[in-house]
Amino acid sequence: MCLSHSHTGHAVWASISYTFGIPSISVNTVLSQIFTGLGYDEFNTDLYTVAPNVCGAAFHIFATQSSEPFPEPGLHIFFCLLVGLVKWNMVAKVTASNVYAMYGASFLAAMGAFASSVLVSAWYTNNTSSESKRAVLAAATVSYAGLMSANSF
Repeated sequence: MCLSHSHTGHAVWASISYTFGIPSISVNTVLSQIFTGLGYDEFNTDLYTVAPNVCGAAFHIFATQSSEPFPEPGLHIFFCLLVGLVKWNMVAKVTASNVYAMYGASFLAAMGAFASSVLVSAWYTNNTSSESKRAVLAAATVSYAGLMSANSF
């Protein structure tokens, strides 16, 4: 089977977007586990997850709005993924006794988890010429990404 450059590019972007559900699910589940592991009770754990998620939502709005005037969304996507990668490296290297670093890592986790998926979805829906191809591509990517992230976590 021979794929043209256009189809290959769509396949690459679609395969990248399959992994975007994993950071968002991990942020939603691991954040509360991190705070519980730091010794907080359930009430404080729930309260401490609010600020990172609000910060993540603000970063999400900033990243999506700042990528609009530029013709290349790849740098914004890369930066969002890099923020999330820095978080997971911090979690791997920082011990649980360093509460402030873990709390800072939770902000980076929320910031890096959500914005890149929206940017990639906007890219492949805006760059697919046919309306029927766009509908099938968006539906297949979103549903398959949900299945992949739910089953991998």
